[in-house]
Amino acid sequence: MSDLILDSLEIKNFRLFKHLEIERLGRVNLIVGKNSVGKTTLLEALRLYATRGDFSVIWEILSARDESSRISQIGVRYEVAHQAEALSYLFHGYPEETKISQPITVGPSGLLSKWLRITFEWESEIDMDDLLKNVYPAISVQYGEQRALTYRLDRNVREYLASWQGDKKDSINSVFSSAGGLSERQVEQLWEKAILAGSEKEVVKALRLINSEVQDLHFIGFKTGEGSDGRIPVVSTKIIEKRIPLRSMGEGMNRLLGIALALVNAKDGILLIDEIESGLHYSVQPDMWRLIFETAAKLNVQVFATTHSWDCIEAFQEAAEAYPEEGVLISLRRKQQEEGIAAVLFDEKDLESVTRSYIEVR
Repeated sequence: MSDLILDSLEIKNFRLFKHLEIERLGRVNLIVGKNSVGKTTLLEALRLYATRGDFSVIWEILSARDESSRISQIGVRYEVAHQAEALSYLFHGYPEETKISQPITVGPSGLLSKWLRITFEWESEIDMDDLLKNVYPAISVQYGEQRALTYRLDRNVREYLASWQGDKKDSINSVFSSAGGLSERQVEQLWEKAILAGSEKEVVKALRLINSEVQDLHFIGFKTGEGSDGRIPVVSTKIIEKRIPLRSMGEGMNRLLGIALALVNAKDGILLIDEIESGLHYSVQPDMWRLIFETAAKLNVQVFATTHSWDCIEAFQEAAEAYPEEGVLISLRRKQQEEGIAAVLFDEKDLESVTRSYIEVR
């Protein structure tokens, strides 16, 4: 197995994870566990790490959980207070903003020079007109030994997002697909990138896992009822002469399109997929996993996906057999003797015993 972007992972002070350590990672990692043990949280931490704490990504993560929904336009001071409240949700234990003392850290186990640190701070400013001391919340982001980027939350969040100048040079190419899949705009953008990279054949190959008659894929423009332009994916098949909208072939095709586009666009980087089995029949999943293992190895992608499905675990195990040491199943569990979440790892040999004996790992 070639060098991985992350061969291990350590997370501290992030949401549910006071301290989570995963000693070994594979090229393709499937994350399982009961509700509220941090499966999606683990993907969020990886997303922050890959983007080096990009503030727009931080805000997307908060918005996806409705944690930024109290932001209002009723005065700057009112909004700044709720920006600080929203950011506090990222820290372990959901502390009050004034009680956040430890930074969030994410990176390879024990390798401090490659850790991402996100720190919540307070900065003071003297208003010379009123001779008052104003205190503003601030967020500081630092990767490794780079200079920390600190931004004071003293204005509207939209202005703040527009002013963010994060350091992109060390960021990792990454694509994230939520449990609801990619948006129509994301699908369109990733398709255009796939064409430029010459990867469109890999995407069509994925669609054939559901319908072997698919010949090609295109995006065509249309006019909406409001007069604005849009584009939708259409396919042609061996048995139907005209092109038909992809969605008319079922939601599974649309979900598989999103997975394939995300995979080919994560070249030399990280792919993150929440609830990967969503919308896919169990009979398709072994071939889907084989495609993921094959393409991830070819394009040097490290994959992290979550699932609740036993069928998905069995399909993952079946595909992992052909790729020794490439696949790792990560079972997140609440510790029995103390507070916190622990990770239990299963490689392809362990998984064979697990699935054969129906040992519960979810």
